[in-house]
Amino acid sequence: MRAEIFAIAIAITFLGLVIWAIRRKKLQEAQAVMWLLASLFVLFISLTLPLHLINTVSGWLGIAYAPNVFLVLSLVFLVLVLLRLSFVITGLVAKQRRLAQRIALLEEDLQRVKPEKPRLGEQSVGDA
Repeated sequence: MRAEIFAIAIAITFLGLVIWAIRRKKLQEAQAVMWLLASLFVLFISLTLPLHLINTVSGWLGIAYAPNVFLVLSLVFLVLVLLRLSFVITGLVAKQRRLAQRIALLEEDLQRVKPEKPRLGEQSVGDA
């Protein structure tokens, strides 16, 4: 019974941390929804520990040792998080490339419109 209470306390703490991060704008909406769902799932699993629901699920999945279901679900969740972050990074790299190209074009336009002033100690072409 102590393990169930400990698991519920951890799940509630995790949920509280996610809610705190959402309220403080530490998480963007897409990530906030993902972590909120994950924390609610952890809370659900913790609340159903006394009902031995995990044994039923492990039987459906053909997993002999029921606690391994937690490991499988955790692994699936982490792979999904990595996939989501890969999508975000890919989008940011493409955006960075477009911005760098745009800056280069703007600098080129600026050079055409406004030629560089001679630096101190340098003579311009017409002064020689």
